[in-house]
Amino acid sequence: MPHVVDKYRPVQPSVRSTHSPWGVLGALWAVGVGVWLWSAPDVHASLQAKESPLTPVASVAVSVGGALRLPVLREGLEQVATTSAAWPRFAERPPPPPPPEPEPVRAVGPDEPVSWRGLEPPAQRVIVVGASTINSYLGSELRRRLEEEYGVYAVRDGRLGTGLVRDDVFDWPAHLKSLVAEHKPDLVIANFGGNDAQPIQTAEGKIAFGKDGWDEAYAARVAGMVADTEAAGAQVVWIGMGVVKEPSFSERLRRLDRILEATVTEAGGVYVEQADLTAEADGAYKVDVTFDGQSGLMHMSDGVHLSRLGAKSVVDALVPRLERAASLLPAEEGLAVASRLDLDSAIRKEPAPTLLVVPREVPAGGLPLVYLLHGAWDGWDIWSEKAHRDLQRLATKHGLILAMPDGRPFGWYLDSPREPTNQMVRWFVEEERPAVEAAVPDNGRIGLLGISMGGHGAMNLALDDPEAYGAVSVLSGAVDLTFAESRKQLQALLGPLPENREAWESRSALHRVRAHEGPLPPVSLVCGTDDIWYPSNQALAEVLGDRAETRWVEGEGHAWSLWLSELDRQLAWQAEVLRRP
Repeated sequence: MPHVVDKYRPVQPSVRSTHSPWGVLGALWAVGVGVWLWSAPDVHASLQAKESPLTPVASVAVSVGGALRLPVLREGLEQVATTSAAWPRFAERPPPPPPPEPEPVRAVGPDEPVSWRGLEPPAQRVIVVGASTINSYLGSELRRRLEEEYGVYAVRDGRLGTGLVRDDVFDWPAHLKSLVAEHKPDLVIANFGGNDAQPIQTAEGKIAFGKDGWDEAYAARVAGMVADTEAAGAQVVWIGMGVVKEPSFSERLRRLDRILEATVTEAGGVYVEQADLTAEADGAYKVDVTFDGQSGLMHMSDGVHLSRLGAKSVVDALVPRLERAASLLPAEEGLAVASRLDLDSAIRKEPAPTLLVVPREVPAGGLPLVYLLHGAWDGWDIWSEKAHRDLQRLATKHGLILAMPDGRPFGWYLDSPREPTNQMVRWFVEEERPAVEAAVPDNGRIGLLGISMGGHGAMNLALDDPEAYGAVSVLSGAVDLTFAESRKQLQALLGPLPENREAWESRSALHRVRAHEGPLPPVSLVCGTDDIWYPSNQALAEVLGDRAETRWVEGEGHAWSLWLSELDRQLAWQAEVLRRP
């Protein structure tokens, strides 16, 4: 019987693969090698920084990739990525048209208001440069804030896998020169170091990181970049590196930070720390962050680069530091202008910076000036760290000029009979006040506001010259030095209390008020009832009597929560008293 084929039944052909397992494995291997060669510069830089035994393997990959011209292709694609919104991590808007050259400041007549813009013309053109940190979220967030809050023309240039020790990979000194020539910035913000903890090539050969000569060779490159940029008319602010997950790598970055701080400062730039913003209070790597109502990881999965939320948090804290370091004028009209006044003190034998906060429009006759004196363990920048924008708004609100001098962490605003450079009263009267009052448009009415150690200083300065000051605010004042007789810093300045009681009491506000005869300016005393200095402040209030207004805050200790909550009230009181006929 013949075989009949049902032509209506579909044929079921057998399925045979056209790809052998070896072919699939070969394709995967080729893709893996391509990815390895593509990312070899980044991997090599990271392994070099960590002194990994795999560094030679990465070095071979870098050489092979270079022969295949992969770095050229990669740089071109990165340039495309930075202008494309399709890659949000590196998305970079083109800069707006550069602003016109600033008009010269018009001279004002004696009866006209003064338009205050700080000690220097504000920056209008800014370049932000660095390696992968600037190429990722830190750089993009920094540029955004600069444009939005200061209205500047900002250019960001971040290059993956680059640094300052490998000119053969990328020549940053030469590239920065070309950027400066092209954009003519007023300010250059740099952030390098993540790829630099590796051997450096010098004319005499390579020097391993940490070996003799490395620090000097690296410092020379940094100093050259700063000097060249400053010579071209741009200020340089150098941001240090953050704390990373791997402890040994983080320690290497701290060493680089120390070199950078010393070198940049000596070369005429300003160094701004970042490490404390990416670490816990004890300096450990910070895992989580909460900012603007959101919580998440501080870093990306590599434990080095900041997440978007982490970058927002860090840049928010960096903005006041940058404003203190550079001539940046906030776009918000209600904010007073913050600027830094640098004084090289002959009395103290050291630099003594001061932060000035001046309203934008000052009446022809000037405004009252209030000195804010910080406490122990802190410096001139602590007020800004805690309340930068509040200071700017309150200066405008109350019509006050604010000056925050550096009283040393343990200077105690006294002249020491034992330490020749700790002549803090003489410095304040003979150097600080003349410099500040020559720089700002004050009207000659001067107030003092101090916290803790600064409260002691404010009271003592008023006792020295009651007619020089119109109002004194003492917040949680350390007004009886003998109460702190165990503090080593005070012992170093005054000697042990039992053998030097006269030296202690003659410089202690409480004891001096008890012995004082004659007028004193109005005094406002504020202290928490749980503060260790509360009994001393009560005793001072009793001696002052009706010459002082007192405010005892129930349950508050020796803390910034009290001082910040009092700032508006105290500045309002200062403004009212200093304007009295």
